[in-house]
Amino acid sequence: MRSLIYDIDNTLTPTTKHYFRELHRLLKHPKPVEELIANHELVEHVPEWQSHPQFGEEFQKLLYCGVTHAQLPPIEGSQAAVWNTHSRTPTAGYLTARPHTLTEVTEIWLRTHGFPIEWLPAYHRPADVDAKDANAWKADFLVERFPEIGGIADDSRGLPRELKKRGYRGKVFIVGSAEHPLQDEEHYIPCPTLDHILDHIKRSA
Repeated sequence: MRSLIYDIDNTLTPTTKHYFRELHRLLKHPKPVEELIANHELVEHVPEWQSHPQFGEEFQKLLYCGVTHAQLPPIEGSQAAVWNTHSRTPTAGYLTARPHTLTEVTEIWLRTHGFPIEWLPAYHRPADVDAKDANAWKADFLVERFPEIGGIADDSRGLPRELKKRGYRGKVFIVGSAEHPLQDEEHYIPCPTLDHILDHIKRSA
């Protein structure tokens, strides 16, 4: 694997947890926010919010808010994990479903929190790609750039399916997952934490 590219949201920073907490503050919910986080993968999956008249507007504000994303904390240990892996397999950059309008915010965030960023690109979702099509866009991107970019670290459980459709031959490290329906195929590696990526690379050497 020549190089590895990283997703950002929920891979390097707990973005969705922040969305849950903000929407719980704004829209309220009878259940504690931590219970919602435990029981729903995404804020869009909370039934009471799906039917809330303000949900769509408030969620869109969060998705496109530079201040929100600038203030997100990194996941504990994520910087060290990326740098440790970088010493073995170079970082190719970052590939995120965030809208392109957040490019500068993202690059400043990466630099501020000590991730490899100098001379590295942070690819953002183009204006003509809808958020619901982000995994398909990422999959096309990765297929086009293989083998120069030999793999991705991403929390999305849907991205591997998009890559499989396209016959992708790179490595897909599914961050935050201990299992995945495609894990028996050599390209798809569940990684409960970012540290497991380096462990896998060392074992495969």
